[in-house]
Amino acid sequence: MEYISVIQFAEKYGISERTARNYCAAGKIDGAFLTGKTWNIPTNAELPQKGKKKLSPLLTRLREQAFLNAGLRIITEDRRAGQEKRDEMCYEGGI
Repeated sequence: MEYISVIQFAEKYGISERTARNYCAAGKIDGAFLTGKTWNIPTNAELPQKGKKKLSPLLTRLREQAFLNAGLRIITEDRRAGQEKRDEMCYEGGI
């Protein structure tokens, strides 16, 4: 198997060298390994998908409102293709 450097990987995908090193250190690039201070990345390695998605400020606010108001039930649905998700927020006691 052939390997490329962090610099080559970063140039290939248009990311910074630091980001490429962070992906390697976090184990997000399959087959990457450290030799001394140099990361070796397989030539066929893919750019990892973005990590955790942050909860939107709107959902955060709705969750807070459901918690603060007893008996309030808030239901959200994401119907986008491939991202179907349903959230139900309700705290019977509230504050």
